[in-house]
Amino acid sequence: MEKLIERESATRNPLVAAPALAVQFFLIPMAVIAVTVMVYVGFRSLVLTPRSPQDYIAEVRNGSRGGRWLAAMEL
Repeated sequence: MEKLIERESATRNPLVAAPALAVQFFLIPMAVIAVTVMVYVGFRSLVLTPRSPQDYIAEVRNGSRGGRWLAAMEL
């Protein structure tokens, strides 16, 4: 029974725990969100292309042999 009883009363100061709470509830979730947004933007930039379908059709009609094939695949 002696082990269950606290020997000293712990005084908790809310100012001491405030930085730990800020990190736990704000900074870590914000870091997770920032990484998620960066991954999304990275993959989105890989998918988007500035060329329109008309550009690809013109490449199929007038391009070189390798360029025609690639433009046809992109369409």
